Amino acid sequence: YKEGGRKVESVIFPGALIQYKEFEVPAVLFKSIDQRFERQNTPEQILNQSVENIEYNLISAIRQITQKKLKSIAFLEGHGELIDIETYDLAASLGQFYKVGKLDIRKEPTIDTQIDAIIIAQPDSTFKDEDKYKIDQFIMKGGKAIFCLDGAGVYLDSAMRNKGTFTFPYEHNLTDLLFRYGVRINNELVQDLNSTPIPIVVGHLADNKPNIKLIPWAYNPLINKFSKHPITKNLSSVQLKMATTLDTVKATGIVKTPLIFTSPYTRKRGLPALVSYEEARKDATSKDFTVGEMPLAYLLEGAFASNYKGRSQSESKGFIEKGKPTKILVCSDGDVLRNEYSKKNNMPYPLGQDMALGTVFSNKDFLMNAIDYMIDDKGVILAKQKQVTLRPLDKRKLEQERTYWQTLALVLPPALIVLFGMIWFFIRKRQYSKK
Repeated sequence: YKEGGRKVESVIFPGALIQYKEFEVPAVLFKSIDQRFERQNTPEQILNQSVENIEYNLISAIRQITQKKLKSIAFLEGHGELIDIETYDLAASLGQFYKVGKLDIRKEPTIDTQIDAIIIAQPDSTFKDEDKYKIDQFIMKGGKAIFCLDGAGVYLDSAMRNKGTFTFPYEHNLTDLLFRYGVRINNELVQDLNSTPIPIVVGHLADNKPNIKLIPWAYNPLINKFSKHPITKNLSSVQLKMATTLDTVKATGIVKTPLIFTSPYTRKRGLPALVSYEEARKDATSKDFTVGEMPLAYLLEGAFASNYKGRSQSESKGFIEKGKPTKILVCSDGDVLRNEYSKKNNMPYPLGQDMALGTVFSNKDFLMNAIDYMIDDKGVILAKQKQVTLRPLDKRKLEQERTYWQTLALVLPPALIVLFGMIWFFIRKRQYSKK
């Protein structure tokens, strides 16, 4: 704005402080989004989304400060899942609203029903049947489950070398379980032209230092296509790495909602596939990427049938053949919930932060929304369904026509009063002249 003939700029950070008894919690009311990638939200869209999220952000802060009994979430371990520091940011964020812990199901006869949800974070070794049975019966009892799994693995250190490396299927042995619930993770890598870049040495500078540039890497899909759902409402981009394809299969009574999609410019690569960073140097065209949009995460809702119906486990005491209504989230990339960390001082970075780019993607928002939707019975996440349309003034047009509208606002009201007075005087004069 202008003040005394000078242009003045003020930086404002919209927020609120929620106080309850001796506690105080901040609520951030403005959404900040990196805009260096294609198809990102415009400043007007960011403002609109921030307004739409005000109610949800305030309710979340009030819930955080007033809730007495916390629901419980457990990260499963014992099958090569992500280590603590790699899930630190998500666990810490969940810890503001839920009781978060670890659970090694190999050492437990069952999954405690006091646990409301389990998270299976990128396992790289095989689940035994007895462990899968525990997961199955937990779901039958109404427990929620989040599966973030890789269908294919690759040694990226080897891929950095010129010759590259071959991919391999992950044998986590959860395919039949998910198949029964309505989805299938395939052993097919997804390549997407809309992807995040990686640092590549493209030559050497005059002092013989490597010349490093960021070049798009098709194996890292940049997701900015979402379904219309409270989980994905007002998300920015989500970054995935080495994701695989997902298919749905018949599961009676189960509602399957695809949540995130690739861009239309994609293709599939079956296993084994030779993966090398040298691929990033080649010019890719849309003619080679013609598969179209592919879903990479599904929300499953309903009363699921046990994977062990008609099998020997069905004779076990307390076996549940048909479960209570519940929810399952399946994402075909375990990196969606993995945060990077400094190997020098073991300090974790925010979930979704890409250190090469210096930007933070919406991975954490996506997962937090999903878990809130699945666990929170009060339906706080439904506040995101509110839709607000802002119609800001055209600043350029306002500046150009400012004098005109100021003059009009100054002259028109008195002119209308004078005109009204003259008309009223004329009418009264005619009335009395007739008498």
